[in-house]
Amino acid sequence: MALVQIRDTSLWTKHIAGDAELKEKLEALRAGERVWLRVDGRRGCFEKMKGGPNGPMQGFKPVDGTRELWRQLYPSRAGQLVELGLDEVLPAASSPPMTSSTTVAQGPVATSDAEREAAWNAFKVLTKAGWRSDGAGGSRDDLHER
Repeated sequence: MALVQIRDTSLWTKHIAGDAELKEKLEALRAGERVWLRVDGRRGCFEKMKGGPNGPMQGFKPVDGTRELWRQLYPSRAGQLVELGLDEVLPAASSPPMTSSTTVAQGPVATSDAEREAAWNAFKVLTKAGWRSDGAGGSRDDLHER
């Protein structure tokens, strides 16, 4: 199972953890190619970014109906890790756009050693995710009303 950290208005391969094979497949795509991905259990279409002055861009921008859902994920869930998967079941032309009501059923699944290792590596990435509070700051005494 791969995880991706929501960090920007685009999906970047450098923020993918837990599935090196998926990351390599996505990085191997040419600029302008589209791919259907499952992000946080919802299906959407993403397009590989065109290269810039410093070389190829290893990111994907949401296209068509996927843009609206990505706007719901970023910035409200910025910094969070969500599940990511390559969706090769249906061709892109016949698939519905990613919507917030489309979910994937989840239940107990037998896992291999490689999957457990990938999950553990993805979990370790959480230590770098950080924590942010938009609450009021102040001294410790103020917080405890001393």
